[in-house]
Amino acid sequence: MEIEDLIITGEPIFYAHTLSPEFKKLRIKPLSDVHYGNPLFSKKHFLGVVASIKVEPNVFTFLNGDMCESSIKTSKGEIYKQVGSPQDQRDWIIEQLYPIKDRILGVTTGNHEVRIWNEVGVDITKDIAEALGVPYRPSGMLL
Repeated sequence: MEIEDLIITGEPIFYAHTLSPEFKKLRIKPLSDVHYGNPLFSKKHFLGVVASIKVEPNVFTFLNGDMCESSIKTSKGEIYKQVGSPQDQRDWIIEQLYPIKDRILGVTTGNHEVRIWNEVGVDITKDIAEALGVPYRPSGMLL
């Protein structure tokens, strides 16, 4: 799969969620470009955002790609400097997001995950979405 294949063509798919009518307002805190595994990743900031989503009942999120660094031998990233393998990174992200899985409205993929998909045919973003029970569409979605 090429990045160009992820561009939405035709009618976008709409994902609807029924949320509590008690909410007077909603807050959305997107999670994007986390790059867990990159040596510059800020665990403190990431876990802080996840904790804030967990404790505030009217706060939701969506995952917008590049959750993992996902460096492999053929990529531009520093495979020997990243923390863990792409699978380790995937598993850690799932573990951290599991407590807020009911607050995740949808998941799309990023170029860092796509490079694994292109090289070995494994979609770790799909794995993350399935483990969390969240709608997934690699090329994007309307919420």
